[in-house]
Amino acid sequence: MLGKTTFFLKLLFLFFFLDGLNAALAKPFSGAKLNVGNSIKNRNKIFGNVLPGIYILNITSSISSGVSSQFTIYSETGIDVNVDTSISIENTGSIPVTWTPSAGAIFNVVAILSSIYSPSSVFKNVTIPDSGMAEISVSQFGSTIASGEYSLTIVTPLGAGISNTFLILSQYIDVTLSNYSVHIGKNISVYWRPFECNETANIYVRDMNSEASYHVAKNISDKGYYNISLGTIAAGAYKVEVVSSIGSGSSRILYISKASLNVTAIPSNVYAVQKIFIVWKPIDRLQKTVELSIYKASSLEFKVSVPNIGIYSFIPDEINIEAGEYTSMITSKLGVGITSFSVYSPIVLNVTEPNASVVYKNTTTSLPVQWSSSGVLSGKASIKLIDVISGYTYNFTAVNNGFLTIDLSTLGILNTSHYKVVVTSTTGKGSSQEFSILAAGNIVETSASDTVGVSNVGTLNITWVPVEPPGQNITIWIFQPDFPSIVYGPFSFPDSGLATINLSDLMGSKTPKTYQTGESIFERAKIPQYIVSSPDRVSKKALKPSIGA
Repeated sequence: MLGKTTFFLKLLFLFFFLDGLNAALAKPFSGAKLNVGNSIKNRNKIFGNVLPGIYILNITSSISSGVSSQFTIYSETGIDVNVDTSISIENTGSIPVTWTPSAGAIFNVVAILSSIYSPSSVFKNVTIPDSGMAEISVSQFGSTIASGEYSLTIVTPLGAGISNTFLILSQYIDVTLSNYSVHIGKNISVYWRPFECNETANIYVRDMNSEASYHVAKNISDKGYYNISLGTIAAGAYKVEVVSSIGSGSSRILYISKASLNVTAIPSNVYAVQKIFIVWKPIDRLQKTVELSIYKASSLEFKVSVPNIGIYSFIPDEINIEAGEYTSMITSKLGVGITSFSVYSPIVLNVTEPNASVVYKNTTTSLPVQWSSSGVLSGKASIKLIDVISGYTYNFTAVNNGFLTIDLSTLGILNTSHYKVVVTSTTGKGSSQEFSILAAGNIVETSASDTVGVSNVGTLNITWVPVEPPGQNITIWIFQPDFPSIVYGPFSFPDSGLATINLSDLMGSKTPKTYQTGESIFERAKIPQYIVSSPDRVSKKALKPSIGA
């Protein structure tokens, strides 16, 4: 009896002790905010290195057991936070971080980014689960995180900690030059931002055409500027690239020449549909061709070898040169020359005919083409009739008065297809709606291919040559030759020559039909057959036509 009394007295004492311990540990958190960088200290060290968290104490003996109320253990010196610096962290990537997670409960933690270079900078806080590890996207802290050195603070309900410092690298460092057109062997100054004086940088001159690279400055102080010598780098177009500890970047085009060719763009300001002439001199009569290169900012847009006759012309729109500022460079054995020109978007021409509401046939003798402009129509116009499926183009030239008639019967169009008309004037450009030109002949129903298997959840494309007047409808039925009672339909479509049926819509909708021979659509149409199967078992075998063949 005395033994039992002694045990319960000890147990009662332990419960009072734990209750007081719980109050003592929880008291510093009551209504208090975490002081980042100074974790709340645990004055009681009886739990050693146990993870911070919410706990209960379970006491058992040979004759009884007991469970304490919940109590909190928080970090004495702050939690451990570590950012993995073994990999590069770019401002478009993620920050890999680990920390000491809480135990016994599920919390969220707050990640706080701090700039070492600019301590006053404020970024968005990021809330993540208290899992002990995460890869946090840099963009979550803000859309304009600059290159530089940072630290990461993880704040939990039971403690906080600051990580090691790490670098966030920019994908692009801003690089500028003192001069963008120099002769061989000259010096130029290179400037870049941002920079880190305690680190080093390297400078390269990269050939725009061959991608050959010249390492012109090695492991220099990363102070944001340096004077480089171009040495014996050959004439051509180059970019200067700076690679530092916090990122890399390239300059605009640097043109190096051994002698200046006189190059001119005439005119220097054009609409994209207008012709521009590049003129150069002097001319080496022994050199048959020269190289014409067109650059926009730091990218090569167009390059071609042209006859060395001192003049070359092109229309920007035809070589995919869009609106913008450009530099043209002529490279010959005599030297290199550059000139600049501007390209403007063409005035929009409104092409109202032909349009999709009208069906045209290949026997039509008067396909109307009509266009208008916000400006004055003058000069000549180029009209292209383009088969949008095959890409084949019929070209016409007309007076730019807003109207032209095309005789389709003279073009030899043999197949039904979709078309569009593109009208180009000296200052503008416009395109019509897509429309159909149908090849005349007897009505023929067919799938996209006589030998193709069609999935029962796919689509069936049907083409035919219309025989009804424009604006009429036709009716389509789908049936099984071996089981005539299994029929889907009718489906009504405009008599345009093209129709698409979604087979997944037919599931469970079959309707038995009875037809009289001699008058049904099946008897007056030659119908190639196709196989409908499950999506994962599409047959490539064709059935031989058995009706109307």
